[in-house]
Amino acid sequence: MSKIEFEIINIEEAPPSGWKYKHPISGVSFSHFDYTTLFRQVVEHNKGNGYEMPDDWLETFHDEMCKQNRWDKRTCRRINGGRIARSAVIFAQAFAFGKVLLEFFKAGGKYVEQEVAEERAEICRNCPMNVAESWGCGSCAQKIHDVVQELLGPRETRADKELGFCAICSCSLKASVHYPLEAQAKGVTEEQAEKFAEVSHCWKKLSFNNNV
Repeated sequence: MSKIEFEIINIEEAPPSGWKYKHPISGVSFSHFDYTTLFRQVVEHNKGNGYEMPDDWLETFHDEMCKQNRWDKRTCRRINGGRIARSAVIFAQAFAFGKVLLEFFKAGGKYVEQEVAEERAEICRNCPMNVAESWGCGSCAQKIHDVVQELLGPRETRADKELGFCAICSCSLKASVHYPLEAQAKGVTEEQAEKFAEVSHCWKKLSFNNNV
């Protein structure tokens, strides 16, 4: 979901059919009349599957429940204007992304010009979707780091110290600013492309929306 549009009015008062939530990644459904119990189950499910939760995860969770169940005004209310939601950075997705690009370059792929990479890095540096390099486990973080370093080699930009990961597609920004968009667009889902379209001045979104 590209925007956080709804919030739950009172978690102490359950809807007539109880609290219900279908996980957007795993597809697992949760249901309970006690909000705290359902919340705990979803959090444990995220941790058990390595799904990292961004700072606004709770707001996104409530928004998703409201949209999935179409609860009336007694349970949910619309947020004026809405705002872009930050997607969870999932290490498994980022690691897979790195392996795909590694094979691409082994097959003879070329990096973009340094000037282009610098321009992209500057845009990402100031983007709200640029999130910290925080992962669920140390060994996984090291694997990500190793793949990114192998891909990059000596390449860098002036903004590297301020680049983390994209909160929409989970790619390493230090790496992706150097890669042709054609390779990156192949791994972007329709939902991610819609999220990119909501970000102003993003160098990825036009190509991604044209390739979905």
